[in-house]
Amino acid sequence: MLKQNNITELLSGKLAESAIRQRLLELTPDKLDLRSLNTCIEEVREFCSPDFAALSGLGANILDCSGTGGSGRPRFNTSTASAFVIASAKVSVVKFGNRAATSKSGSFDLLNQLGISEKLPASAAAQILNAAGLVFIFAPQAYPALAALSAVRASLGVATVFNFIGPLLNPASPAFRILGVADPVMQKLVATLLKEAANNACSMVVRSACGLDEICPYCDTNVQEIRKRHIPEHVIHGTASSADCASQKAHTPVQNAEILIRIVQGHDAESYEYELTCRNAGAGLYVAGKADSIDEGINLARQLLAAGEVEQLMQKVKQEYAKHS
Repeated sequence: MLKQNNITELLSGKLAESAIRQRLLELTPDKLDLRSLNTCIEEVREFCSPDFAALSGLGANILDCSGTGGSGRPRFNTSTASAFVIASAKVSVVKFGNRAATSKSGSFDLLNQLGISEKLPASAAAQILNAAGLVFIFAPQAYPALAALSAVRASLGVATVFNFIGPLLNPASPAFRILGVADPVMQKLVATLLKEAANNACSMVVRSACGLDEICPYCDTNVQEIRKRHIPEHVIHGTASSADCASQKAHTPVQNAEILIRIVQGHDAESYEYELTCRNAGAGLYVAGKADSIDEGINLARQLLAAGEVEQLMQKVKQEYAKHS
């Protein structure tokens, strides 16, 4: 069982590598329960850079859309693409992300290709959010102490609690979330955690049958919806067979940027990546109260893309980042 201050000691920088390995192996999913998960998050949050304090009081009006990764499936940067769509509907989005760990393209790998840098003064985050309605937070900048664990975590070859809590460390403490978790046990545990969170207004924790930590357009997706301390569970049905999921290939950050630009410019309204974006953005629009159902949210996402609203928002975000980078 996780003991008080275990995480504090782990992030202190004072433990030998062998001790770090042992502590991490005590934090695998099979050893976690609600209490230990909550304790872990609370202790890690104590290491958040105070430079992000300006975001901490904004959570009641903020949405985050993030996957926890680790699915082992080919990945398009769905949550990053969805963030642009959701924000174009006048939803304030603080997207928490990182570079790739187990895939070819993480959130900031793609953003760099779009001209959005992680080298942003933390003090500018709230300004960009106010001006553009969307800001991206680079996880190692918010939690520099976690960087010291990355090499040891990679060498373990097994998932630990740190593979699942990234979005839950968002300094803005968003009240609205679309959170993808590929592991079925951790999906339910994270949903239960959010149910107990005082600041949660509405969230969805999603996992597709094919293993994606997001809503897949082809196969069924299990949804744990957390609203008013209840967790109704339902399924979003896909439109094709699981074989279609298996045929998808991983893309590099350059390729993902090219795909996203085609989507926001209206040159792609039928690809797998387009459908991924619309489905996940649609769920976000529903969670944020911009649509009365997920289907209505998906239709709104299509309309925003077709009308050029998302492209305009993307250009605005890039302009604001250019002012501060």
